[in-house]
Order: sequence, then C-alpha cells, then structure tokens
Amino acid sequence: MLSALLVTGRLSGGRGVTSFVRRGFRGLGWGWFLFSLLSPLLFLVPAASYLRGLGQVNFFPYLGLLAWGLWLATSGLGEKIGWRGFALPRFQQRSSMVRSALVLGILWAVWHVRLEGR
Repeated sequence: MLSALLVTGRLSGGRGVTSFVRRGFRGLGWGWFLFSLLSPLLFLVPAASYLRGLGQVNFFPYLGLLAWGLWLATSGLGEKIGWRGFALPRFQQRSSMVRSALVLGILWAVWHVRLEGR
C-alpha cells in the first residue's frame, strides 16, 4: 500500500492520494474498520503469552504489539489495496477485465511463490 500511495502521489498529487484512500475504504463503517485493525490482537497477544510461557520471549506484551504493527505494515491492510486498488484499475485501462485479472493473478502468484520459496 505504501508503494501505491507513493506512486499515486507522484502521478496524481495529493488529490489523487485522497481519492485513492477514499475508494479503498468506501462503504466500510468505522466499526468494521476498527475491528479489522484490532482483531489480529486476539491472536497475536495470546501467541506472545504462549511463547513467554515457554521461556522464549522476555519482552511480553510488546511482542504481540510488534507483530501487529508488522502485520499492518506488510500485509494486513496494505497488500490488497496495492494489488486491487492500485494495480488492477491501471491494468483495466489498457485491457479487458478478464485479461487484467489474469495478468494480475499471475503477478500476484509469482510474487508470493518467490516469498514462500525462501
């Protein structure tokens, strides 16, 4: 999402960024938005507690919060907005909906296979 915001800002300026963000969250009420931000803590904090119980973590509760921040920054909110909110509309300007989805799907798969292959 960060890359999408930077490129949008470069191409369309501040108004483009504002429009991009509004499109990404259109129709999403505040309750659901807060739920999507906070619900991962329901899993991350107990996981950190468990690791602490095993003696592997000495800085609880910060591990759960650190994992949550990392999740938000890397894939939690950003990935789908980048692929679907930024890349797909630009592909669809030049190609059909089906071809755009196929090309983007292949790029998405290659990106994730590369990450999983390590």
